[in-house]
Amino acid sequence: MAFRFGWLSTGRDLAARQLLQAAWERMEEGFIPGEILFVFCDRERGDDEQSDLFLDLVEELGLEIITFSSRRFRPELRKE
Repeated sequence: MAFRFGWLSTGRDLAARQLLQAAWERMEEGFIPGEILFVFCDRERGDDEQSDLFLDLVEELGLEIITFSSRRFRPELRKE
């Protein structure tokens, strides 16, 4: 029985890309009995170069992407 789940990440560095890539590869091999249904990233394209690379990888893997920029969510809170 494969577990179905979402992957949540800011995608802020190389380690985030490596972790997703390694997990995806192990699932493809059948070592991890799982399936990533979607990837949620709290950054959108243009927020950061590293997260853009992360989103590129998600697309290359053929995974569904959901983004919502934490920078744009209630910006008045970031001022405090």
